Amino acid sequence: MFVEQNGISLEEDTFAYAGRLEDLENAKTFVASMKSYITAIKQIIETDFNTLSGKDLYELLKKFYNISLTDDDYLEMLSRKYNRAYEDIASINTRMTIKNLKQEGEGKDFSYCDQEYQICYKVAVADGVALSSSKNYPKRKIRVMLSNHDIVILNYSTEEITSKPGFRKEEYEEFPLIGVEFSYFSDNVTPFVLENDEIFGALLREMFPKKRVLGDISGFMSLIDYDISSIFSYQKSSDSYVKNIAALCKELFASSGLKEEYRGIQKELKLQGM
Repeated sequence: MFVEQNGISLEEDTFAYAGRLEDLENAKTFVASMKSYITAIKQIIETDFNTLSGKDLYELLKKFYNISLTDDDYLEMLSRKYNRAYEDIASINTRMTIKNLKQEGEGKDFSYCDQEYQICYKVAVADGVALSSSKNYPKRKIRVMLSNHDIVILNYSTEEITSKPGFRKEEYEEFPLIGVEFSYFSDNVTPFVLENDEIFGALLREMFPKKRVLGDISGFMSLIDYDISSIFSYQKSSDSYVKNIAALCKELFASSGLKEEYRGIQKELKLQGM
């Protein structure tokens, strides 16, 4: 699982429109940001992770972490789902082919022609199952391997056939696949994950025990403290816009009750040993 803690942009957001908006409006941006941080932090502190679904826990953690599932996570989820060890991901060629229109040439000279493609699969492979990258698998064999849970199809691709193939072609048949894209920027809540929410939640709870998250939150609040101090220090700035915004931020932070609430959260975390 790829995990990266999110940063904060409190100071940047507060002064983003200095001189272009009323000073009070900029200060209100600071207040809104602090309210958002405080609400999210209190949610983490007050929530029992064991009561949340995998999807809800993911949405909660996303406020503080960039989380992406990797191939190892999908292999682990499949292993728990089918009670069988999946330890590798491989690509296999099939005998199935399809035809699609292909564009040739550019501008006024372009044309379309029928192009034949070979279907290839990316699959999770169960322990003890040997696959060959040089073999072209018939549909019959794929059906058997799927039925026995020897493989699980993750995704498919096509390869252009440019010469006479060295296998007997078969008509395309749609096999079940889970549609996984391994990207650090992909959406983790795929249909496969939703269908296996309990397993997904178990993985998240193992990766993010409450004590670890609270420790990270304590560090996150240190970053907030740094930005708050930096913002307030601009009360000495020679730039009148920035100076006024900083003064208003300090005033509103205290008068709105946010300062007291925020310091209370920090005390609570200290009592928990964070």
